[in-house]
Amino acid sequence: MNLITSTIRKKFLLYCLFICVTVCAVTQVNTISAGALTTKTEINLKCEVNTDNVTLRWNAITHEKGVKGYYVYRSTKSGGHTILPETDFWISGTSYVDTKATPGTTYYYIVKPVLSDGHTGKASNEVKVYYQGTKFSITLKAKINTGNITIEWKSSSKNTDILGYYVYRSTRSGGQTNLSETDFWITGDSYKDSKVVPGTTYYYIVKPVLKDKTLGSPSNEVSVKCQRIYGIISMTLGEKKMLVNGKWLEIDPGKNTVPVLKNARTMLPIRALIESMGGTVDYVSGEQKITVKWNGKTVCVWIGKTTYTVDGIKKTMDVAPYYSDTGRTMIPMRFIIENLGCDIEWDGGTCTATVSYLLDDDNFYPPTPPEDSIQTWSGIWFTNRGKLNLTQNGIYVEGTYGSGNTIE
Repeated sequence: MNLITSTIRKKFLLYCLFICVTVCAVTQVNTISAGALTTKTEINLKCEVNTDNVTLRWNAITHEKGVKGYYVYRSTKSGGHTILPETDFWISGTSYVDTKATPGTTYYYIVKPVLSDGHTGKASNEVKVYYQGTKFSITLKAKINTGNITIEWKSSSKNTDILGYYVYRSTRSGGQTNLSETDFWITGDSYKDSKVVPGTTYYYIVKPVLKDKTLGSPSNEVSVKCQRIYGIISMTLGEKKMLVNGKWLEIDPGKNTVPVLKNARTMLPIRALIESMGGTVDYVSGEQKITVKWNGKTVCVWIGKTTYTVDGIKKTMDVAPYYSDTGRTMIPMRFIIENLGCDIEWDGGTCTATVSYLLDDDNFYPPTPPEDSIQTWSGIWFTNRGKLNLTQNGIYVEGTYGSGNTIE
């Protein structure tokens, strides 16, 4: 009995010892496995935005598997990083300079450690960065001409820093796309946009093309409305009437003054033309000075002098203004018109000068000539189809012909 009990007791003790050893072994294995997958320190990522790059810096970490280096990941949306790092090699240090950033873009960066077994560890914090790029100050201005819009700009950067410029246009503020107005960069500092639709407001920006052929920061945005209507005034040498937007008007009522040719220049009494355009003409007798104002511009000329000014800037013309036999001041037409920002064309066949100018509904809209009176008349004609009887009442014409046939 005692022998059996002693044997059972020994077997029981051996069984308990086996259980204890097994549990301890399992516990030890699980503890080591968990420790091998745990990063002992976190990666704290920081970014610095420079004029021509984004610099990333982070702290070094330790890991039970060992750390070979680090991978940098970049995305244009938060959490959008792929498995492809920015480099095809791990970075042995704790910094990285991103020179491939596109100006005007927001980026999201993270860093992951490369462990000794080739796997990547836990990612760092995500850092959001807006990369403006090389900062050039570009001042953009726009002005409207007859049938086109001209934009001009000035850059604070050196010419050696920029290859050229791209112009971008939209019909709403901030709506410019990545498609420029030209398929080449502009090497100058202005652009004339002739692809405009009257009555439309356009919004422009300019971006510089840098030496590495990337785009720099955009200029300020300017808006300008293409005028809806263009005025046309025609004058013919020796004719006392001018055609103003389809209406015949006397150039100098009661004086019979006509445009003349002098030294290959068309001379005319300027007042009738300018006032028909909606401008003003002032004469100072003591100085023999004529001041012409239209659409924000001022041109001053003097009798007998070839010197004149445009908005205070002195210029020279080849024919001096003079007094006509009728006592009118005769001024060279082309010099005045072109310096007011208008266009003038000469038809040598008919000896006619045609002026094209912008009509501005708000400030400089010319007075509307009186409407022609409504015409009313009637008449009878005899044709090979019988009697033709016509009557006009305003713009309507009706009548009969032959055996009661009606004309409408």
